[in-house]
Amino acid sequence: MKKHGIRGLLILALIWALIGAAWAEEMLPASIREAQSAEEANALLIQSDTGERLNVVSGQVRLIVQTRRDDMFCADYWRSGEEKGEFDLTAKENRYGAPYAYYIGTMCTRAVYSMALSYLGVDMTPVDMSVLVQRRTLNEPYDEITALVDGLARRGLTEATFDEMMAQYLNDERYSPLYIYMKRTNGVGHALLIVGYNAERKRFVAVDPSPRGFQGDTVRTYELSFAQNRQRVMRCPYAKDLEGAKVLQVYQWYWTGEETEKE
Repeated sequence: MKKHGIRGLLILALIWALIGAAWAEEMLPASIREAQSAEEANALLIQSDTGERLNVVSGQVRLIVQTRRDDMFCADYWRSGEEKGEFDLTAKENRYGAPYAYYIGTMCTRAVYSMALSYLGVDMTPVDMSVLVQRRTLNEPYDEITALVDGLARRGLTEATFDEMMAQYLNDERYSPLYIYMKRTNGVGHALLIVGYNAERKRFVAVDPSPRGFQGDTVRTYELSFAQNRQRVMRCPYAKDLEGAKVLQVYQWYWTGEETEKE
């Protein structure tokens, strides 16, 4: 084949690749709450691949990763001030060698709370919370922080069912994705953020603050199914350790409509 023929084929392939990329971008949902798959949710996450802090955007979720070796880990979300100081949440111990009760590896719930707030347009990283109250350790489900955000409120299973909260999130932008805390069959707890639902497959789409390795890839979003009463995880192919996990807490944050006007 002549050189110009090969060049023409390469140009044509490039054009089709660009068209395909543009088409795929146009086909993405406008908001992560419309995500029907893990792939769509992942494409819509606000992810820092440079290690720099990114701003939040209402209607989207800013990824907070608690695994330092992950490519999307951002130290600025977890550390403020001196290394190993009270507000260095990445440190297991202080500069004198005394262990901290909690550190990044045990703060999945705080990461999930931060991601839920980001969807509502609240820029509050895990370390911001500690700096705000001048204390490293915070009590879950972080009502102390919620009370400091004007017009923000929380509800859980005593106020609404899992499905009611999910429906509210999917239909009303004032409500956050669902914060789920569960206990695995080995007794170890973990938290996820439920950001989407595929009605046809009856699967929920989750963001995990602790990315998983799967067949050589890094998985930060995946699909899972719950028992009909939503009290237990049934299937989770990308995170098999969660199968059989008991759901202990489900929370959601929302705007009350009483927030003060910002100038």
